[in-house]
Parts: sequence; C-alpha cells; structure tokens
Amino acid sequence: MQMLRLNRIPLGCFSSSNEVELFVQSRANLVLELHQQFQKANPDKSAIEYIHSVCQILLYECMYHWGTLPKCVPIEMQESTILPALKTLQRDTNFEPLSMFLQGVILKHLKRFDEAEAALLVARQPKTNHKRLKVVMAFAKVELAANIVQKEESVNMNANEGNQLLKLPQVVKYLEEAKKSKRGYDFERRIEVSSYCFLFPDDRCFANIQVVISKDI
Repeated sequence: MQMLRLNRIPLGCFSSSNEVELFVQSRANLVLELHQQFQKANPDKSAIEYIHSVCQILLYECMYHWGTLPKCVPIEMQESTILPALKTLQRDTNFEPLSMFLQGVILKHLKRFDEAEAALLVARQPKTNHKRLKVVMAFAKVELAANIVQKEESVNMNANEGNQLLKLPQVVKYLEEAKKSKRGYDFERRIEVSSYCFLFPDDRCFANIQVVISKDI
C-alpha cells in the first residue's frame, strides 16, 4: 500500500503581512490537516485518491484568484474536466461551498446563469464549511452580483449603459454583504476592492486597487 507522508508548513516560512503567501500557507496546511483526518478515520486505506481530489479543487481555486479560471481555460476543458472534478467533492462537508462556488463561476462564464445562481447561493450561505475556506462566502456574493449583471447583458448588450444595473437592489445587496463580510478570511482586502469597484466604478476604485497591490507585494 502506498504511503503519503506530509509535514506541516511552519509559520516562519511566510511573511505574516503578504496575503498571497498567507493563502498558500493556509491551503498547504489544509491539505495536511485533511490527510491526517483521513488516515485517522480510515487507517487501512490510502489517502492518495482523496488528497488528489483535494489538491485538484485547491488548484482550481488558486486559478480563480489568479484570474485564469474560467477566462483562460478552454470551454471544452471546463465542461469535460473541471466541472466533473468539482462535483466529486460537492457532497464533502469541507468542500461543498468551494465546489459549488467554482461551479457557479464556470457556469456563469458558460452563460448558464440560472444554474450559476443556484450554485453560488449554496456557496453564499453554506450549511458546512472548513474554517480555512471562509473566503468562499464573500467572493460568492460578488459573483452573484456579477451573474445578475451578465445575465441582463446577455439579453441586451446595452443593459448596463451608465452602470445602471449596478443600482439594482439585489446587486447592491450582494455587494454590500460582501463588503461587510466577517474579516479574517484570505484576500479580504481584495474582496473589499472588488465589491467597492462594482459600486463605485470610477477613480476611487483605482485608488483602492493601488492600496491592495502595494500591501500584497
């Protein structure tokens, strides 16, 4: 039987003020925690298959935050590879919100807006969620707002002229929820900027982006 040996990433390896490094540290230690939990609950089974699924979904999460998923991934791959992979952890108590969130993001990109909304609503208010994945709920609110805007634009390309769709009550509600999300999650400054830029798409948004970039470097 193959054995998988992993060690915790020490805090000293990362700068405590850099959100990217903290994100990487958090996800690395999440993998280690789940590996230990799996081995304790299933001493006679190999954790390789489960940890492979965990690493896969965390890779897709990383791609989302780096701006490459879904925009830079071929549609065929999204439908044939990524969506099925995400569904393997859809019922997992630790990963259901992240799975549904990423499914929602991809479905929105595929213009399957109703399905995207249903998935993102689960991610917005999950019944269970791992403590290291609190960021999912905040970003789900921003994506729900974007889903409304893009759905309207798919019917009428000029629907958001003058940013009028950003004034819709439901859009404002989701963005305000995102801004007021409980702190202590990954990329909290970025989510604040994302929601702020939706609400105020002008020079104030650019100023906030500059602040976030300077703190992440």
